[in-house]
Amino acid sequence: MTFKRKKTKPSDDRGVQDMYMDESERDVDCNSTVFSVSRRNQRLDTPTDIVASVLKEAACITEAIGYFAPYVDLISKVFKIGDEIICFYQKAEHHKDICSYLTIRTNAAVASVRDLQIRKTENEEFFSNAHNLKLFEKFTNCMFNIKVYVSEVSQLGGLRKYMLTNTIEERYKELSTEFDGLMQSLNFAIIIKNKVDVAKELEIISRDVSQVKEYLQKIAGGITDEDDNISEQLNKVLMMKRDREQMSPNNRRNFSDEELLNADDYVKKDDKPSRKIQKRIDKTHEEVAFKEFQIQDHNVQVEIRQEVKILKELKGSSHIIKFHGVAKDETKYYLVTEWMEYGNLQEYYRANQLTPNRKFEFALDICRGITYLNAAEILHHDIQPVNMLIDRNHKIKIANFGLSRKFKEVTRNIQPNLENVRYMAPEELQDKKLPYDIKCEIYSIGMVLWEIAETKKPFESIKNDFQKIIVRVVKHKEREKITAEVPEIWKTVVTLACQHDKMDRPPISTIFSLLYNYYDESRVKRPRTPLPSNDNPFVNNNCKEDYMEVDGMDVDGIDDAIREHKQGDKQKAWKYFCKYANEGNVDALYWKGYYLYHGEIPELQVNDKKNLAVAANLFKMAADKGKPEAQLKYGSCLWDGKGVPTDKLEALKYQEKAAIQGNLTAMYNVGSAYYNGIEFMVDKEKGSKYLQKAANKKHAKAIEMCEKNNIH
Repeated sequence: MTFKRKKTKPSDDRGVQDMYMDESERDVDCNSTVFSVSRRNQRLDTPTDIVASVLKEAACITEAIGYFAPYVDLISKVFKIGDEIICFYQKAEHHKDICSYLTIRTNAAVASVRDLQIRKTENEEFFSNAHNLKLFEKFTNCMFNIKVYVSEVSQLGGLRKYMLTNTIEERYKELSTEFDGLMQSLNFAIIIKNKVDVAKELEIISRDVSQVKEYLQKIAGGITDEDDNISEQLNKVLMMKRDREQMSPNNRRNFSDEELLNADDYVKKDDKPSRKIQKRIDKTHEEVAFKEFQIQDHNVQVEIRQEVKILKELKGSSHIIKFHGVAKDETKYYLVTEWMEYGNLQEYYRANQLTPNRKFEFALDICRGITYLNAAEILHHDIQPVNMLIDRNHKIKIANFGLSRKFKEVTRNIQPNLENVRYMAPEELQDKKLPYDIKCEIYSIGMVLWEIAETKKPFESIKNDFQKIIVRVVKHKEREKITAEVPEIWKTVVTLACQHDKMDRPPISTIFSLLYNYYDESRVKRPRTPLPSNDNPFVNNNCKEDYMEVDGMDVDGIDDAIREHKQGDKQKAWKYFCKYANEGNVDALYWKGYYLYHGEIPELQVNDKKNLAVAANLFKMAADKGKPEAQLKYGSCLWDGKGVPTDKLEALKYQEKAAIQGNLTAMYNVGSAYYNGIEFMVDKEKGSKYLQKAANKKHAKAIEMCEKNNIH
C-alpha cells in the first residue's frame, strides 16, 4: 500500500500528515540536542521505509553523542568558570585592566565552546579526536587557574602572596600565553574586538600594577606593613575566618574559643554610661567599653566567643574598633572593646563643627576601615553614622559588625532598626532576598558622605513613615542633593556611590583615591606654619604647649605623619609624633620612641642615655596597649639593658607577646631563646615551634637555625 500525502489547509490538524513530509526539514529536539532530519532526496513510500530512515539517522546521532560524552562535564565546567570570572571582574577592586584582558579572552572562549556544543553533530571529527580531549582538559584547567588568579589579584585579601614575590605580571604572562596557545591548538574561532598588541597590553598591565602599589602606599591604616605589602595580620584574619567557615556546625564546637574575661578585674569608672554601655579600666589603666548582651543558649555563647577570637585579630587596623574579648560576672555577659571618647559620628557633629579638613579626614577614615573589612572578607551590613565611633584622637573607627548575623543581633541588642532605611541601597529596599555585597556598602558609604557634608540625616524631614523613603529611592530614584559648600569632587563621589544600578557604583578604592588625591593636593597648596625652634621634648616633657603650634601644618593625622617619615621629611614627622604621643595615640608613642632610640634627626643625636630611657618608657606604654612593634622593641631594650635595667625574663615576656601577634623577628627571637636556654630555662619543644613558624614565613635566620638543628 502506498501512502499519499493529503493536501490540507493551513488551519487543518497536520499532526498525522507531517509524519510523511518529504519536502522540508524538521528540527527535532533530542536531549536538548538540535539536529535536522532531511528527506529531500528520499522517497518514503511505506511506514517501514520511514521508520528505517529515522532509526538510521538516530544511530548516526547516537554515535556522535558517544564521541561527545567525555566532553560533557568539561564543557559544563567551562561555562561555570566563565560565569565566575565575569563575577570576579565585576567585583574587582584592583587590577581592573588585568582582569579585563583575561575576562575578554575567557568570554570569547566560552562563546566558541557554546557554538561547538550546539553544533556537535557537525563537529564529530573534533570530538572523536583523542588528542583534542587532552587539549580540552588542559584548556579547562587553564580557565580554572585564570579564575583563581583574577579572584586573588582583584581583592586585597588575595594580593599579598603576589606582592611578596613580585609575580603579578609574571603570572599574567604565564596564564595569557598558555591560554592563547591552547586556543590556537584547539582551532577555536575567536574574535576579540579592539584587541591591543602584546607590547601595548603588557605596558597597560605594568601601569595597572604600579597604580595598585601607589594606592597601597596611600591607604596605609594597617592594610599594609612597613614595606607597603599587604599586612600579614590581615592574612591571619582571612585564614582563621576561612578555617572556621569550612567547618560543619557540629565541628565548629571544637574550634578553639576565646577565654572568658573576669568582669571583676575591670574597675567601673564614674562616668555617665548609656543604658547598655559602661566605661571601665583594666589592669594596665586602659579605658575599655563594656557592652552588656543577653544570652541564654550555651552554644550561642560559645559561637560569640569564637567570633570574638577572630575579630580580635582585626587590631592591625587603626580604623576598626579593637575587641578585647568577652567578659562575664555572676549573671551577665559583656562584649569588651576599646573606649571611644567622642561617641558616634552623629553625636560628634551635633556637638562639634566639622571643618572642611575634618570632613575629608573622616571620609578617608571610613574608606580605610571598610577597605580593611572588605579585604578580610567581612561585610558590615549596616553602614551608618551611629556605627562609626570617634576616639580621643578624632579618628573614626568602624563598629557594630560581626562575622554572622547572630553575633550582630546578640551583641548589639538591637530592635528592628528602621533608621537604617535611610542608608540602604535601592536593591536592598526592593528585594531583601537579593545577595548583599560590597556594592550595597558603597551606596551606604555614599549616603554617609552626604550626611558628613550636610551634618544631618538623609531624608530628615521624614520621621516615621519609612515607606515614603523607599518609594522615593526605589520607584522615583530620588537622592538627597548636597547644598553644603564642599568641593565638586565630594559631590561627584556621592553621586557615583549612590547610582541606582549597583554596577555603576565605583569600587571603594576609587572613592578613596579621588578624595585622597584632592585632599593631598589641597594640603600642598596651603601655606605652611614655620616649625618652632629649639623644640626639645626633654626640657619639659609633660608640657603640651611646646607642640600646639604645629596644628597649622599640613599633616593631619598619624597615618600621614608615618607617610612623611617614609618620604623623608623626618623633621615634620617628629613634630607630629610628639603631638599625638601627648594625646596618648599608641602609634605615635611607638614612633616617638623609635625616633629617640635611633636618633632619627640631628637634635636627637645627643643625650643618648636620656633619650634611650625616654624611648624605652614610650615603647613600654605602646607595648602595654598591644602594639606588637613596641612589644618587640621594649623587649630588646630589656634584653640589652638600653634605657632600662637588663631583665631577660621580662624581655622574653614582651617578645613573646609580639610573636603571638605574628611579628616574625619576635618569633625568631623567642624561638631561639627557648631553644638555646635563658636564665637556666630551656624549652626546646616550645622553641622549635616558634622557629618553625618563623621559618615557614621565610625568616632567613629561622630557616638557617632549623636546618642547622634539624628542626622539622
